[in-house]
Amino acid sequence: MGNCFPTTIVPAPPKLTRRYSEDATIDAYSSEFRVADIRASDLEHVSYPLEELQRFLDSEWVRDLELMRGNYSIDNFALMLVGKERQWLASAKPAVSSTFGLAIGEIELESDFFPANRIMNCFLDPQGKVWLINPIDKKLFRPSEGTVIKQIIL
Repeated sequence: MGNCFPTTIVPAPPKLTRRYSEDATIDAYSSEFRVADIRASDLEHVSYPLEELQRFLDSEWVRDLELMRGNYSIDNFALMLVGKERQWLASAKPAVSSTFGLAIGEIELESDFFPANRIMNCFLDPQGKVWLINPIDKKLFRPSEGTVIKQIIL
């Protein structure tokens, strides 16, 4: 019997370039979104360059998620992408927590006429800029004025 799961290899770990304290991480997300509820998993989070994030998002290992595209919603893909990022980051030594997570709220996409309630991925880069990531097409974008984030989970 064959394995029904893809057998691609986890990409090489990112080059970690900035460490954020828990307070600095929360402050950066709060200043961007004015979020009341931010759940940070650790006292320290690391960030890596956008090029490293893009390498991860473009990897065959992450593209394997597309095989399940018809079965799941955008929210499910956001959760699965966090899981993949955690596995990827765990290959770094020592294992650390990152600034990559979930943004929950009214988020406007290019194809929308108005914001809709959804879960997207979010990322705080080494320069302190917050990005949203569409987990379906893996595109990074800056939040629009119509975006209202209710919760961040890292």
